[in-house]
Amino acid sequence: MAPPLKFSPLRGFFFLALAMSGLAASLGPHSRIVIVGGGPSGIHMASALIKRGFTNVTVLDKGDSPNETDLVYGKTHTHYEEATGDTPHEMGTCYLSNSYRNIPRLVEEYLGPDQLFVPGGDLYDGQMVAAPELDKTLDQEPMYFSDLGWLNDLYKANRYSKWFLPGYVRGAFNAGKALIRYTLLRRSIIGDTYHELPPEPTTEQLKYLNMTFAELLIKHDMAEVVDGTGIGFGSYGFAFSVPALYGLWFVTPGDLQSLITEKLIPTTRASAVRSIKNGYGSLWKAMVEKDGIDIRFNSEVVHIDRHLKDLSKPIQVVLKGGERIQADHLVSAIPLGAAWLKVFKDSTPLEELACKSVQTTGLAVQLFKTAFKDKACITSHADFAPARENGEQGLTFYLEALLPQYTPDPQKAKKVYAERESVRYFRPELEAQMTARFTVAYQYLPAYEPDAAPLINASKKFITDPQETICPTPEAGIKLQIDKNWD
Repeated sequence: MAPPLKFSPLRGFFFLALAMSGLAASLGPHSRIVIVGGGPSGIHMASALIKRGFTNVTVLDKGDSPNETDLVYGKTHTHYEEATGDTPHEMGTCYLSNSYRNIPRLVEEYLGPDQLFVPGGDLYDGQMVAAPELDKTLDQEPMYFSDLGWLNDLYKANRYSKWFLPGYVRGAFNAGKALIRYTLLRRSIIGDTYHELPPEPTTEQLKYLNMTFAELLIKHDMAEVVDGTGIGFGSYGFAFSVPALYGLWFVTPGDLQSLITEKLIPTTRASAVRSIKNGYGSLWKAMVEKDGIDIRFNSEVVHIDRHLKDLSKPIQVVLKGGERIQADHLVSAIPLGAAWLKVFKDSTPLEELACKSVQTTGLAVQLFKTAFKDKACITSHADFAPARENGEQGLTFYLEALLPQYTPDPQKAKKVYAERESVRYFRPELEAQMTARFTVAYQYLPAYEPDAAPLINASKKFITDPQETICPTPEAGIKLQIDKNWD
């Protein structure tokens, strides 16, 4: 195990109080507070301040104002199409796993009860997983839409003699062992922290963790967890690319337990992944309206001077176009990186180091309007009951696009790793009356790619290729509705 992290809650509270003592003395209910960034973090921070009695809070965001068809708040982009009514097409934030505790509370408070739902309802909630090359490697019959078979593959069930334990039990046994090992490893390094900032690692621990998350897991005989966390990370990065410390912090034991449970007991799938009925954009919009948050869109910040050498002076915030805003306190709710340094002209050495150390990935998301897939093709795969009975499910994973042994160069391959059929996913009750299919395709890129055209073309080619998707999307009439190229 890694060297344990020594941390005293009392000591931590003391230093926190000491650090905030000067700030608290000057922070009053009428202080001018400016929040840069109108995404989920900025809106949540503004809401928290307003609830605590602060009356002069302004949020600045460079994006366009949300409208009837597009609710855009930072990394949230909920899009609506006339043909699908109030069905949300999530181009950004979309899923809700058991690792998120605050979001369900906010949904209950601002949107009301029963606004979190099981994707796909009772008809289309099965998760289809296409992995033809993996099946060939394991020298077994194709299980393109397998459920328990996928679990057994990922958790290396075949490491035990086949006559000793049946595949289902082997998968459960290995998965349970991996969960216990991971829980103990994580506790020895960062304790039982949730998603709050963990205690600062020692120099010795940082040296020990100088590897990727996947390398750490393999080092501790948890190769079974690597592929599963690759899926679980989604657009946050993948086990073979993110730092070990970040992986330990983000992937809680509860995440792994949910993943394992939903694979072993399909009827519990609802507890592993949920979504918001009208999309994430509806939540942030409700918070802005109900809390009366003063959020200014089309307000790009180009320069901030905090006057760190003379704290008696107010903070100067300069917008594109020349408008100047004075603030007593500033909250940065924008990502760290090169763009951050361009805005904060008086950055400290630590801030510069943090920004220059950040490596961003790319995520390309496209919404296509297409004809329906061939149901006969999908229902021919008898090893996946929901697909056999109801055809295409709400969500399909192309597992191999995330695994380096099958896609060593994602930037060049530009493969689709997930495809979500919006209506079947969000509004399954409307499926019978639909005359077209609306599908959202995702591509993971190790580095941001500013030119979206090659990404869109590659995505079209992938979802219509029978060698890649098993049951392809018909090429005729495929139309791009909207695309989002995230960095």
